[in-house]
Amino acid sequence: MRVAGTSYTESMANQINLLAARQYRLQNQAATGQSIQAPEDDPARMAQALGLQAQNSAAGQYARNISTLQNRATLVSNALQQLKTISDRIGEIATQSDGLSGPADLQANANETTQLIQQAVQVMNSKDGDQYLFGGTASGQPPFLATTDANGTVTGVTYQGNASVAENEIGQNSTVSVDVPGQNNSGSGPRTAATAPISSTT
Repeated sequence: MRVAGTSYTESMANQINLLAARQYRLQNQAATGQSIQAPEDDPARMAQALGLQAQNSAAGQYARNISTLQNRATLVSNALQQLKTISDRIGEIATQSDGLSGPADLQANANETTQLIQQAVQVMNSKDGDQYLFGGTASGQPPFLATTDANGTVTGVTYQGNASVAENEIGQNSTVSVDVPGQNNSGSGPRTAATAPISSTT
């Protein structure tokens, strides 16, 4: 059987090209520190590498979520502490008023109570960025609205939010919420920060 004279030359050229391509790939791996440049280099290891990248990306997102939740929890805690201080003072005024008989003293207590209620509404309308803390998932508007009479006395406070809370992922199949809705009359679900409506009367 006769073999064409060019057949051996072509075979050698193909082998040289393959070796050159392999040499280039090895040099590139040495320069970049990456042994896999394309899926066909090692499909199994490429799948493993992509899986690790996805896990790393997810871990980074979980860390950012946790940081956001920590900051929000601090804001919620500070607001609730302010609300407790206001509530304690209103309780003191109510106790003092039981022993008062003069209209001037009673009016002074009523005026202070009105101011404290207005202050409480401001606290309960605290924000985290552009979101209201105590409106549930309806966080785009002030959750509490105070109504007053012609004399500026608070006659009632209504709740405009809802009783739902947003959940955030902090790990695989693990979610948590630090939100506290302003009101929840359902008898179940998340605990609330306050109950509306409330009113102040002279």
